[in-house]
Amino acid sequence: CYEILESCWSWECAELQLNYKDIPLPNLNGDVQVQNAAAVLMSLQLLKQIKVTEEQIFAGLQNIKISARFEVFNIEGKEVIVDVAHNAEAVFELNEMLMQRQVVGDDFALFGALMDKNIASIYQSIKQTINHWSVVSIKNERGCDSGHIKKVFDGVGCLDELSLFEDVEEALNKTLKKMKNNDRLIVFGSFYLVADVLKLLKNRLYFN
Repeated sequence: CYEILESCWSWECAELQLNYKDIPLPNLNGDVQVQNAAAVLMSLQLLKQIKVTEEQIFAGLQNIKISARFEVFNIEGKEVIVDVAHNAEAVFELNEMLMQRQVVGDDFALFGALMDKNIASIYQSIKQTINHWSVVSIKNERGCDSGHIKKVFDGVGCLDELSLFEDVEEALNKTLKKMKNNDRLIVFGSFYLVADVLKLLKNRLYFN
């Protein structure tokens, strides 16, 4: 079991008579990352052929970096959060983190999905946070057309502002242009979409 404290956390396994205290919080956003780290600690204990010291564990948690896991950018004074959440459970956790980090302005979403995802459940998991949707088609044999996503949203009673796009760069640029400095953009729904947006954001930061 584990316990999250103000600036650290603790983990113990009574069965194995192990107890770690004052563990650094993972260098990732969200309490769910502590839950993930606790699972890793348990796995390390069970995989006895892998020898890792307490110092190595602590250093790993402090220095870990994972792209597109609630990754935050500042683009021309506007906050952009990129996350690979692509199912209802992950989007629910994303929404929890967004609620803990609320903004004064509106929340915009740049969203795309694959055909095999439960888009209605994804929408339900984050509908209380998003005010404006920019929905883009995923150009992939498994990708979902933006028009289909709109039909799903309409079917579950979405009344938010919704714009449809076929091109990721156009969707990103027009959404950022529409936003005010107090607003926030959340990019999520598909690894394909996130990969494209990360390239665009990093190019924008580099050339600006």
